[in-house]
Amino acid sequence: MENNLINVCYEGTEGSSDIKTVMQGNILYISLIDVQTALNKENRDIDKTHVSKSIIGVLKGRLKQLESDEYIYIHNELLTHLDKQEMFVTQPGLFRVLSYDDSVAGKKFQRWLYHEVVPSIMKYGKFPPPLVHQESDVMKIAKTLVLEIEERERLERETKERFAKHEEVIKSISSKLNTLEEVSPNTKFVTATEYCESEGLKDIDLQLVFGWCLKICVEQSEPTVKSVENGQEVLRFPTHVVIEAVRNIEKSV
Repeated sequence: MENNLINVCYEGTEGSSDIKTVMQGNILYISLIDVQTALNKENRDIDKTHVSKSIIGVLKGRLKQLESDEYIYIHNELLTHLDKQEMFVTQPGLFRVLSYDDSVAGKKFQRWLYHEVVPSIMKYGKFPPPLVHQESDVMKIAKTLVLEIEERERLERETKERFAKHEEVIKSISSKLNTLEEVSPNTKFVTATEYCESEGLKDIDLQLVFGWCLKICVEQSEPTVKSVENGQEVLRFPTHVVIEAVRNIEKSV
């Protein structure tokens, strides 16, 4: 007997029956003798008056119904007849053979074979199939909740980190914008608008001048003066800062 056989166990009402199968390439062959033996046992249990079919008679009769590519012979030293050659049939061949068996046992066996055994062997190479742990709906919901909680915690950490970075930037800018008390009394402060109007710079972009003034003050630690005028906050810069800002703008034009 070849060593690539796969034994499956059929649990019938008369007890268990071993049925040999063999894979050759991607084709599954099933022992016709084992199938007939299992059916005889099952039918005897269901109907005590049932007359078991002769294995030799079955094989000779079924051989006429099979195509040449629907069966093979495999040498089996345990056989005491049939020249020790055991017939294995393909799935279509077995279906053709069993189509003549309308007994209760035959129908039950066909359902077991085609619904359980064949899919398992074709997918896993064995029967019964390996155990697959199915997650309960509660476990799936719990895992989903855990993932959602982890995602929220991640977003909270990222948000806190961003706020911390912004706070550091604000502190850094605040430290560079010196207060009026630290400024020399000889330093004159003007707004970007006041300077540009006094110099007749009508076509210059005041917002751009203001932006340059802020940039220079931060980079060079220049002081600024804040005040509230007509309900609005006004920021004044040292005159030389505004002059430098205007020059930078004129250079870039």
